[in-house]
Amino acid sequence: MAKLVVVFENGSFSIPVKESESIVGRGENCNIKIIRPEVSRIHCKVWIESGSAWIEDLGSRNGTFVNGLKIDSRNLIRHGDSITLGSVLIKVLENEAEESFELSSASSCEMTTKPIGWNISTTDMVRKFFRKY
Repeated sequence: MAKLVVVFENGSFSIPVKESESIVGRGENCNIKIIRPEVSRIHCKVWIESGSAWIEDLGSRNGTFVNGLKIDSRNLIRHGDSITLGSVLIKVLENEAEESFELSSASSCEMTTKPIGWNISTTDMVRKFFRKY
């Protein structure tokens, strides 16, 4: 199973991709909530289908990019792919893979992931704690 690794200047954290759709954006009803002005209220969705991970832009204002290319329809994502939503970098990894990442410019956001089992909140940078609920 794939996981998304959200990368910040001082660290990163991972979110598993589930078969049910996870909506990414800054809106209240998003499963993966990223509070950044360049991220739309409902930006994109990610999911697993037939054993493969997929992403689709949902009409976001600034677009969803996979490996530097803007996507306009559903797109297969694989281990090692880079997803960018404005200044937010998200790496795609297989669950077993462990890698470290660095981001040169500071990014700050508040993120919550409700249905997939993680609750992560940040203000200036990712605070290095994880709390399962």
